[in-house]
Amino acid sequence: MSYECHQCGSPAVTLPERLDENAFVLCRDCHSPVATWAVFKRTTTQAVLADFKEAGSGSHLISYDPMDPGLLRTVEGRL
Repeated sequence: MSYECHQCGSPAVTLPERLDENAFVLCRDCHSPVATWAVFKRTTTQAVLADFKEAGSGSHLISYDPMDPGLLRTVEGRL
């Protein structure tokens, strides 16, 4: 999964001041909108869960990324 700006290719983002579901996460370099906060949370959660799955069952799910609680509950029983 890739986190790059569609305009300049930068992987760095700036989170919105208010973490409203419809607020935009912006590219840190060119300030273009990357995704809404809701989409960004879902994408980050999917990436963390994919990394966890790839690491195997002996791993512990720890992340500083913003996690989507609804998505985590959906897959909780499958991990």
